[in-house]
Amino acid sequence: MLAELKDLGEKGLFSSSEIKHILKKRTAFEMALVRRIPNKNDYLRYAAYEMGLEALRRKRAVRLSASLHTLQPMKTKSI
Repeated sequence: MLAELKDLGEKGLFSSSEIKHILKKRTAFEMALVRRIPNKNDYLRYAAYEMGLEALRRKRAVRLSASLHTLQPMKTKSI
């Protein structure tokens, strides 16, 4: 597994089944690109998939950081 995806799994942004699905999709896209004559649409679909995946990662990161901030108790100074 790629270090990038392992890190996303450890941070809780994606589940292990989602990571497996991402790996399968990336493999399929890359196989389409290494064939004898790759189509322009293959590159465009792969780029669109990666941009959508990045947008999802950012949304989940924001949601996760927001939930972490609400769960942490507020620190007060004692006099």
